[in-house]
Amino acid sequence: MKISVSMWSMQKDFYLNKINALDFINIVSNWGVDGVELLDFFIRDGNELQDVVKLLNEKSLPVSAFSIENDFAVESSDELEAQIAYVKDSIDTAVKLRTPMLRVLSGYKKSSTNYNNGIENVLKGLKSCVSYAKEKGITLVLENSGMFSGTSKKIREIINNVAAENLKVNVDTGNFLLELEDPVDGVRNLTDIISFVHFKDLKKLDKPNGKEIIASADHTLYQGIRAGMGDVDLDQIVKILKTSEYKGYLSIEYEGIDDCIIETRESTEYLRLLLNKI
Repeated sequence: MKISVSMWSMQKDFYLNKINALDFINIVSNWGVDGVELLDFFIRDGNELQDVVKLLNEKSLPVSAFSIENDFAVESSDELEAQIAYVKDSIDTAVKLRTPMLRVLSGYKKSSTNYNNGIENVLKGLKSCVSYAKEKGITLVLENSGMFSGTSKKIREIINNVAAENLKVNVDTGNFLLELEDPVDGVRNLTDIISFVHFKDLKKLDKPNGKEIIASADHTLYQGIRAGMGDVDLDQIVKILKTSEYKGYLSIEYEGIDDCIIETRESTEYLRLLLNKI
């Protein structure tokens, strides 16, 4: 298995304009990782994309996956077509970044969203994109996230329904907690279709502490935390992946409240220790 770091891990510094995509690559390239996960909304334009590709080549650093924030669970056909176009454009960007994977989402619940209509559009959107992705040599990896694909059962139903060999799963170890599923069970249930992993930890809170929190489907409160310090049994998950002969990337995704660079580096070292132990 290979270690990657997601650009999302340093989102706070990005939003505060402390670092940009090039800074991220320069920082992480010194950590001895095997790849980086890039996100579209942290790359400002085509010129910066060219600079990113050049720097990646100089560093001999692969892109483990290119991740986007698409939303197929929209309410009109025009909106759905716009999302399909967005995903196809992102497939082209993934090709430029020389990564074989594009991380996609199902969609977000809206106040007026009917579940059946929402999942119908999720399936339409994915089915409209998988052929184009295959032509370009790209695998779409669908993350377990939210109302439509947050559990292992829901995401497998989507994969089975679309029935495309280049649609696989991006397991997010922390997200299962938010949809009331044990992360260990969630990973175990999907081992045959996992092609990418977000290595994330969350810690349950008894009450708000004045800092950023994440609420689960039953309103349980969680907070992002450095890997190995929370409620996700990451050790057991790595063992399951090893047993299933998973050889892909585990991409550090830190969502905590402390210094994002320090905590992401510590999470990377924790993962390295786990991999060396098994």
